[in-house]
Amino acid sequence: MKKHVSDYLNKGVKGHFNYDFVDVIVNDDNLLFIDPMLIETSEDQWSKEARLTIQSFFDSFFEAYSEKNDLRKFDLLSHAGEQNGTRLGYGRGDNGKGNTVKGLLGIFTPLEDLIQEISTMRKAEDLSLLIPDFAEDGMSDFLTNI
Repeated sequence: MKKHVSDYLNKGVKGHFNYDFVDVIVNDDNLLFIDPMLIETSEDQWSKEARLTIQSFFDSFFEAYSEKNDLRKFDLLSHAGEQNGTRLGYGRGDNGKGNTVKGLLGIFTPLEDLIQEISTMRKAEDLSLLIPDFAEDGMSDFLTNI
């Protein structure tokens, strides 16, 4: 039997639109993802703080790749695995399809050359995330661990 957050609050009312939070199923995965555009465009305090945190991460990410700092890249990507506690994304119960540090380092390998070859790239926003094997679930995993 699927249990929602609302079941634990004894509200008896289900559905995201009834709450100020996502009424996720807590004992199974939810095919829901964090939409970075909503964080970017929302003006509430939580979104503003989330924007600053996300911006700081991607600034550090860009800097690590610009400087070819392998230790910093490893450190930044070591937190990007599947966050099972949120139950967001693709998975099969308690194991998602999140990437490993090694997998992410492989996926992002072309970035170093790209950053060096295109001199107009000066910040993380200049990078396109059109990277094979890194789609909505990869971005969602990234954002839940920042």
